[in-house]
Amino acid sequence: MNYFLLIFSVLIFSIDTKAQYNSPGKPIITQTGLLNGAAIFTVEFWVKTGENRSNDIYWQRPFLFGNATNGNNSGDLGITINNGYIGMFEGISNLNTDQQFLSTSIRVNDNFWHHIAAVNNGQTINLYVDGNIVGSLVSGRQLFTTTAPLTFGAASVDFNFAGNFNNTNFSSQSSFGDAMISNNARYNSNFQPPNSYSSDANTVSLFHFNNQTNYSNGNNTTSAINVDPNRPVTIDPGQ
Repeated sequence: MNYFLLIFSVLIFSIDTKAQYNSPGKPIITQTGLLNGAAIFTVEFWVKTGENRSNDIYWQRPFLFGNATNGNNSGDLGITINNGYIGMFEGISNLNTDQQFLSTSIRVNDNFWHHIAAVNNGQTINLYVDGNIVGSLVSGRQLFTTTAPLTFGAASVDFNFAGNFNNTNFSSQSSFGDAMISNNARYNSNFQPPNSYSSDANTVSLFHFNNQTNYSNGNNTTSAINVDPNRPVTIDPGQ
């Protein structure tokens, strides 16, 4: 009987592979220049959040991923939430103005793991939640990440704004599992999200966020850590 319980417990743990990533940590800043100049890309990650804050200004909402650069249509990107509803904005539109999307029906702040993917095919950015497309924006221009690197759990910013800490702001209280950034448009229709990622010819960066969680105090991010992609990362939450 004890052997049966042991085997059953191992099977349950194997099924819920992302449970291991749920512990306090810090926002995660990728290296400067990642995806800089990219007009086609895929960003995908697993996230678990209970974040329920909101903001009427779309680029000041709690970030799951992205950056914020100064000026309209300035090459930035944000995957955000507002009262738990998933959203996205981008400053890479050939319409010469920032574009924004906010779902009116899809909420991800239920403290369950969700797969999020932003897929830019050079003309359109499609936002997927758990493999299902929930919104789209016109693209057509290039990302700019040399002054504000892409960040998990907050936005890197290249301008002064109340609440900045280590040049990050608009943080969310979110846990992150595996993440991958690619130089192609991996999905063009609904798909089954991968449980974890393996590098291939189109992989720009692969992250295994073991024990990674963004932590925020009010509107101020307590700290941020720069990570080297393509290597599994473990950060002591007490740092």
